[in-house]
Amino acid sequence: SLSLGPRVILEPWLLRQGELLYESVADLHTPLMPLSISWLARLVPDGLSAARLALVGLLTVTTLLTFVVAWRRIGWGAGLWAAGFLVVWSPGFGFSKLWHESFLAPLYLLMLLCYRGCARRPAVSLLLAGLLGGLAVLVKQHALLVLGGYAAWTAWTRWLEDRSPGGVVRDLSLMGGAALLPLAAFAAYQLARAGTLSGFWYWTVEYS
Repeated sequence: SLSLGPRVILEPWLLRQGELLYESVADLHTPLMPLSISWLARLVPDGLSAARLALVGLLTVTTLLTFVVAWRRIGWGAGLWAAGFLVVWSPGFGFSKLWHESFLAPLYLLMLLCYRGCARRPAVSLLLAGLLGGLAVLVKQHALLVLGGYAAWTAWTRWLEDRSPGGVVRDLSLMGGAALLPLAAFAAYQLARAGTLSGFWYWTVEYS
């Protein structure tokens, strides 16, 4: 059965009433989950229905991406098995509850799809991976560890392939620059709304 905590309904509702995240509404996580649900509620005004729609949509996308990742890496049979396994065991993984991990799972799977194990990686794949990693950090700040691990693996495999310092710097620069875009966009949004980033910094870095 699907599970919806009170916070995923109350917090987006408060934001729609004009309250400011990290100023009049405290949150220990980065902002993309409550903001996304509050934006979805403009199309689905009922908060409970919006949260349910978000959870069902994220579960569907995660299942499809699980199939695609396994299919591309191994084959059709593996894709079907992986998707079926996720559907059966999703309650055990916590995917039946709408929380930050519900948003992170499809972003991580898309990052896996962006990975290219070749020396001359297309710039587009690196930019997309960085952008997705930046969005993941906006969902939950702990995703910075995943992004860092992904970047380190990309750099290490690039070095093993052609021993090119310039190639490593190029790959990391593309990924890092793209990852900063979502963070910069939110910083501009928060400054426009609240006039300061001090509340955001306190709750997501100092306090948490």
